[in-house]
Amino acid sequence: MEDTLLAFQNVANAVESMGLGYVPLGTINDHPLDLLKTLDLPELTFPVLGMQVGVPDQKPQLKPRLPYKFTCFEGKYNKDFNVKELKDYDQVVTTYYDLRDANRRIDSFTKQITGDKLNNHETDRDQLPKELHKQGLCLDWK
Repeated sequence: MEDTLLAFQNVANAVESMGLGYVPLGTINDHPLDLLKTLDLPELTFPVLGMQVGVPDQKPQLKPRLPYKFTCFEGKYNKDFNVKELKDYDQVVTTYYDLRDANRRIDSFTKQITGDKLNNHETDRDQLPKELHKQGLCLDWK
């Protein structure tokens, strides 16, 4: 997987160096069987990352990054996360949304990550182990 991530980043760098834009496709494995059939992938292959490449119609402003304490952990994952700790970041992102030229949002960052629409779409991700096994991967899966 690490090699895949490095290759993805190298392609992203090349794409940007040519003045193009890209979007990582986080939904690449929402429907694995459909994707395997569409791409006619042979045994021992499986899509793990997707990238859409094209000519950007605008140059979007950079979204403010989450503070370091929410993205990096040392020794163990912080399970005691409290969404209220994002109050300052929420204000920064709300201002960013207000000043953005296109795709303005009216909801806050915390509303997005805690809202009722979060991951509220049908997927077949529960089929991933079975499909990996059928492709000759995950051999110890039962």
